[in-house]
Amino acid sequence: MSATPPRRSSPESSRRRRFPSAADPMAARGTEPGRIRPTRRLAVPIAGSLLLALLAVATDDIWLQLLAVLVAASILAGWVARPRPAGLRASVTGPGRVAAGATVVHVVEVRNDGPVTSPPVEVVHRSRLYGVATVFVPALPPGGRARAEVSRTALRRGIERHSELVARATAPFGLFSATLELPPAGPLVVHPRLGRSVPLQSQQRAGTAAGSAPSSPSTQPHSLREWRYGDPMRRVHWRSTARRGQLVVVEPERPSARDAVVLVVAYADAAAAAGAEDAIAGLAASVLRLRADGVEVVLLSTQPDLADLEGGTDLDVLDWFAGLRLDAMPDPAALQRALRRGVGGPGGVVAVVSPTARHWLRSVGAGTPPLPVVEFCDVTGG
Repeated sequence: MSATPPRRSSPESSRRRRFPSAADPMAARGTEPGRIRPTRRLAVPIAGSLLLALLAVATDDIWLQLLAVLVAASILAGWVARPRPAGLRASVTGPGRVAAGATVVHVVEVRNDGPVTSPPVEVVHRSRLYGVATVFVPALPPGGRARAEVSRTALRRGIERHSELVARATAPFGLFSATLELPPAGPLVVHPRLGRSVPLQSQQRAGTAAGSAPSSPSTQPHSLREWRYGDPMRRVHWRSTARRGQLVVVEPERPSARDAVVLVVAYADAAAAAGAEDAIAGLAASVLRLRADGVEVVLLSTQPDLADLEGGTDLDVLDWFAGLRLDAMPDPAALQRALRRGVGGPGGVVAVVSPTARHWLRSVGAGTPPLPVVEFCDVTGG
């Protein structure tokens, strides 16, 4: 959604509910008095007082002069009684990680930490990933709080370190508005929705296909231990047995898949952005499928500010894909680093998510050895 319909919250008198502390990454508190700006309503008394003053001068009517003074005094009264939302504390809480397109409930909480009653305000949360949500909060006494739930839809994949959170007030006369910029809320993480997976060639299979036979587990000792009942005699390590004076057997290394190195070229112009998102969704599903098969996947990127991911959990993998930015110009040096990490050898894969990324790879990688490229923009229909 691009905007959330405003919802009116209700004050809460109970103090037993824990309000997010200042250390909470999504807690925010206003300490400045706020920016005071005139509203459009201010034009009405200004124009009215000027018109009455001109008529009073033209007609020499004392009552018109008095009325012009009263209208002008209302402007002064509006300034004296201008809203002061300083001391308000707000937080936006919800699921820390969701998939793109999912609908979640964000909880907006506001508390008045100031010494006086706060004016009615509207708390606005602007997020690049979720759009805009507006919650109306009534006047709160010192220590009072309000809470509202807002249903929102994750609009796009990404990581938002900080999102804008402001409180606006126009009471009591609506002639002046105060905008209190609260410390930004965050972080918000939206994972790619998982698309159709494509089998990626693991490094173990690629190494076998290239002629490097997989090593036998029995020839690679992982450790030595004392003989136990049921151990076959062929696993006895006779040299260690003679040295220790008791039977010692070889504990074979458990067979494990070798690493698969995946270089992701995530770069797309505005026209190809939608297809690139579908490609990233399919690539993420393919990597998770590879991990489910027991392959340790190393993720590399041409994005300069995205660190490589080696190991970790499936959640770490989805976080990594959430951090991919399609507008980040690829770093040519990243291709050379990926070659040193083995992306051009057995088990290496270069994943391209858009025609723009394909063109970049062809122009930059012209002098490199042939690379195993999987164009997800074609495979997944992007």
